[in-house]
Amino acid sequence: MKTRYVRSIILGTALLQLVSCGEKSSTSGAGNIMSGIAATGAPISGGAVKIKGSNGEVVEDTTESDGSYSADVASLSEPYLVQVIAPSGEKYISVASQSALAEGKKINVTPLTHTIVANVFGKANGDEIFANFESEASNFSETKLQQEKEELVQKFVQAGLLGSGKIAPANLDLLNGEFVAGSGVGVDGLMDVISVNTDAAAGIQISLKGASAPIFIDKVDAADAAIVAIDQTALDAAKVQLSVLDQIRARMNALASLHSSKVACNGVPKDDDGACDVDNLFAAFAPFFHADYKEEGNSRDAGIWGWFCRVGEDDDAETRAECVGQNGSVKFENVALKDITLINYDSVSKVALISFNFYLNGLMRGSEEIALKYDEQEAKYDLVGNKKTFEYWIDTESLYSTSYNKTSNEAVDSYSVNLNFYLDDKKSVALADGQEITLTAVSTHKIFPNDSASMKLYVVTAPKWDNEQCSVGLTLSTTLTPYKSFNQSTGATAYLSYAEACPSNANPCTNGCPGSYFDYDVAQKVSLSEGQIAQMNRIERISMTNAAISLADEFTIKKPLIVNAFNAPIHIPSFGMSAPLFCENAAAGMTLNLSVASGTLSYVNIHHSFSSGQNMWSNESDKEDFWDLTLRSSQFTPSFSSLDSSDVIHYSHLYLSANDEFDRQFVRKVNCESPQI
Repeated sequence: MKTRYVRSIILGTALLQLVSCGEKSSTSGAGNIMSGIAATGAPISGGAVKIKGSNGEVVEDTTESDGSYSADVASLSEPYLVQVIAPSGEKYISVASQSALAEGKKINVTPLTHTIVANVFGKANGDEIFANFESEASNFSETKLQQEKEELVQKFVQAGLLGSGKIAPANLDLLNGEFVAGSGVGVDGLMDVISVNTDAAAGIQISLKGASAPIFIDKVDAADAAIVAIDQTALDAAKVQLSVLDQIRARMNALASLHSSKVACNGVPKDDDGACDVDNLFAAFAPFFHADYKEEGNSRDAGIWGWFCRVGEDDDAETRAECVGQNGSVKFENVALKDITLINYDSVSKVALISFNFYLNGLMRGSEEIALKYDEQEAKYDLVGNKKTFEYWIDTESLYSTSYNKTSNEAVDSYSVNLNFYLDDKKSVALADGQEITLTAVSTHKIFPNDSASMKLYVVTAPKWDNEQCSVGLTLSTTLTPYKSFNQSTGATAYLSYAEACPSNANPCTNGCPGSYFDYDVAQKVSLSEGQIAQMNRIERISMTNAAISLADEFTIKKPLIVNAFNAPIHIPSFGMSAPLFCENAAAGMTLNLSVASGTLSYVNIHHSFSSGQNMWSNESDKEDFWDLTLRSSQFTPSFSSLDSSDVIHYSHLYLSANDEFDRQFVRKVNCESPQI
């Protein structure tokens, strides 16, 4: 299930801060050193740099915290194609010739250089250009590159973003110009106010941040549509966004400084009126929290206490009593906030939604979004929370799944990307079984199933797990019929509602739904096509509305990473054996060796459907949440109270998840079935 370790750190400890092809260079020197800045507005820190020559050879580097890189390309033949892969998975390309290096030009890598180079080669897919660069290189010329650079600048001039009195002057060099990522000046200022979707199916889509309609779409391999210039109101709003971003960066730096100064207070909460007295800590952080603060149904005071106080290992304190209670503790860490970018700014409410990367002891540990609101009295931006009215998560899942037939011994592998839905605590919201909820992409991008900008969710009755105990509760579902019912004679399945699957007063936690169980895969996932993913912004804002209750939330989802056979070993967690071996040897106490190459383990669940000698069917599950931010391997031995060696396991389900630094979820799933009973 969804882990909460990223939220715990963020809210508890985080916000602190052509020339001819084939001509090879002979010796290493200043003319063979390629350098530049990789950025999207904020610098791309820790990005993988790959530089490929027309001879097919590749040299690599890693970007520094300011987005800079430098590499010796003496072994490569010109021209050179540069690809930077951000830790979040985004990829951008740039291009250079030997003469550009000899002149000391910077070879920057940004969404704008990607747009220019895509037009040079007539393809928007940077991976395709990079993979086939030995043949693609013949399509490069300095003349073509200069033409595409000038044409993109003119598009921004026509759109009303570049020129005198605009966001930046019209003499920008979008590929080779000097700039400082995060400065808000020149090329960086332009990138601060626009969003560039290099994956959009219709072409490279360029929009003002927060706007649903693009300024223009660069078709790359076809004639572009006419550019409609923004009006003065939109231009003024873009300028305000730059000013707001400067203020927010300053505000976050102040919060970072305060947070870092309190590490010495860690440990048992103090009530002694000293520097680490919990009331003094509360008072120190209170000015950074807006009066309108709300976080998953919690108030401003709860947010402040949760900022520095823990209850046990996992939970944020919500009151002073919890903070100073038996299981309370004060927790600060050396966390730095970097790479702040603006996702959206509402000039009427003066609410800014930002994204940022956070670093723990100098190492990047994650990426998050948070909202701030302008305080008119303080004349500063304060934290306003995620504005959720109850505790839920809706996020993406990159999935590697295996369906194994225990009768035919056949395994079918598949890869997909899904949206997942969870309800943890309804707080005081009047949720009830059968209620309908609508999700809508604020961007109006068609990112939901059936090529729609919206979709329906339902509140349904389901088993709920807490502290290894099951109880009947409510959850979010994509269907009103989430209970999988088995015909024990034929093995056929059907899907029913809770009322249909469970007789009156029945309890799914105690096998009160004969032959049926809540199917999480059906109820809590919807698949996203590659086309829908391509339309997504890096961070999509989603609104949640409900006609029956007072519900008008807004949250964000990150653009997921598409997994395949090649990158699955890096991102998808392993359980230490093959799917057939797991299915053929399914037993009550089998031990799994869990691990993940990149990211950290978050959750594991095993479900068995089995029959006894009297052909009495039962279902049982065991699971574990992992809360350790650094956990990459662990053993898991499930415990089943009613399953013994004499029982026959007919159906098994394994669900294992991990999260990367950007809180994206990667899942390994195995379904073992015996259709013939």
